[in-house]
Amino acid sequence: IWDSECIYSFSILARTAKTVTVEVHGKTVRRSVYWYNGIEQFTIGQRKGLTLAFGKPYYVIDIDAETNTVYLGEENELQKRGMIVKEVNLQKYVSLPKDLEVSVKIRYKDKGEMGVIQQDIEGSVHTVFHHSVSAISPGQSAVWYEGNDVVGGG
Repeated sequence: IWDSECIYSFSILARTAKTVTVEVHGKTVRRSVYWYNGIEQFTIGQRKGLTLAFGKPYYVIDIDAETNTVYLGEENELQKRGMIVKEVNLQKYVSLPKDLEVSVKIRYKDKGEMGVIQQDIEGSVHTVFHHSVSAISPGQSAVWYEGNDVVGGG
């Protein structure tokens, strides 16, 4: 049941101002107040819509939700050789064989990158890619394949 008080409260919550700090190489380049969105409007790997000009392309390379800070860097700073995936669902194995060679997809239309995975005692899966992968983000899904078989994901 919606009443006018509930809608009014929701509107106030939605209009909360958030100050976002933008840093490049350890220097603060902008502090801005955003209505409706703070850091939520940024994603790892984002280049467009940053409303900053540096004479060369900069990308969102990290986001710190606790401090509302967005970190910018050059494209090569998006490259990562590994990741740790928590909340894993295994499909092919009950527990992973040691140093399993797999193809890893981290995006829906990703062709996949080869890497090695290993499960730790807490159940998280550590992935080391053979080649660097761009813009791995917290909260992003990963799926591991052994040939055409789905090993699992998280």
